[in-house]
Amino acid sequence: MVHGYGQTADSFRRKTGAIRRSVKSMGEFDFIEATLTAPPREGLEEEHDGKAWWLWNHSNTNPINTGWKESLEQIILTLEQHGPYDAIFGFSQGASMVSLVVAEQERRNTQWFRHACFVGGFLPRMPEMRNAI
Repeated sequence: MVHGYGQTADSFRRKTGAIRRSVKSMGEFDFIEATLTAPPREGLEEEHDGKAWWLWNHSNTNPINTGWKESLEQIILTLEQHGPYDAIFGFSQGASMVSLVVAEQERRNTQWFRHACFVGGFLPRMPEMRNAI
């Protein structure tokens, strides 16, 4: 399971407890944690130790988009080491990362998982990321 921006693997595990309990007889869940520290967003309740799969700003003159390639490789390494899986589940920024993983699975003609679930995802703003999907 791939958490959203500002979450951790542990916080996502807690927030998905009801889902996991409802399907616990069907399998186990692994949670992957991003390595980038997410700066807290003003006005939102987020953990102080929250993580991000990539960092960005909203500048039109000097946009940054960093860390997504490393995060993609981190997720792929986890899938290769611990898979194959029946499914991958991504929430918010994690769902956007899962879309990149699905595209990469197709490019590499491999099968780390058979199904993908996207919840609250979005198309990344940076053209380089969009083109990779």
